[in-house]
Amino acid sequence: KPSIGSILKLSSVYGGDKTVIFTPHVYQDVFIPGWALKVDDEMIGYWPGELFTHLKNGASRVRFGGNTYISPDGISPPMGNGHFPLKDYQRSSSFLHVKLTNHRYQTIEAKTILRNADSRCFRLMDRRYTKENGKSFSYGGAGGRCGI
Repeated sequence: KPSIGSILKLSSVYGGDKTVIFTPHVYQDVFIPGWALKVDDEMIGYWPGELFTHLKNGASRVRFGGNTYISPDGISPPMGNGHFPLKDYQRSSSFLHVKLTNHRYQTIEAKTILRNADSRCFRLMDRRYTKENGKSFSYGGAGGRCGI
C-alpha cells in the first residue's frame, strides 16, 4: 500500500510481461477547502487550504518533478527503471492518462508536457495522446556522475 515516505516494493520487470501500475490523483476537494492525494482510489494525504491560499479557486497549471538522492561522492542513483525512455512502454517508466481537474471540477486531459532533464544521466519523453494511454510521458536514466 503506497503511503507518504514509503518504498514501493512492487515493480515491473524491464521488457517483461509484468507491469505494475499506480494511479495517483491530486485534486482540490469540493467540500472541504484543501487538496487531497489518492493513489488507486485510496486516500494517502491531505493539504489544508490554509497552506495554499493562492490555490483556493483552483490551479492553472500542474508541474511534475522528481529527483534522485545524490550521495556525498556525487553519484546519482538510477531513476525510473534505470534506462532512458524508449518508444516501447514495456521498456520505459511512464505516467499514463495524465489528467487535470479544472476550476469547474471537471476532469480534462493534460495538453502540453514540457521537459527538462540532465541528458547525460536522465531523460524525459513526451508522448502523443492515444486512446489506450491518454496523454503520457516516460522518464528514466542510469544515473552516475551527473554534475548536478
